[in-house]
Amino acid sequence: MIEIRDLGDVVLPARLRVTLSDGRNQALEIPASRWLEEGRSILLTMDGEMARVVIDPALEFPDVDRSNNEWRRREP
Repeated sequence: MIEIRDLGDVVLPARLRVTLSDGRNQALEIPASRWLEEGRSILLTMDGEMARVVIDPALEFPDVDRSNNEWRRREP
């Protein structure tokens, strides 16, 4: 499960690239309507263990702080 938060003032879709631990990549898009319906935080479930999640991997949307757009699983 991953939690995506909208920290900005503008409601835009969120494009994600999820890399699973087996190396497969999945592209996801959270439509702007979900932010309006569900609020500033959305929980997504994935099949398989996630190794990396990147928000806006193509850098297509305005963002004042890109430092919080990537999560990587920590190795034990």
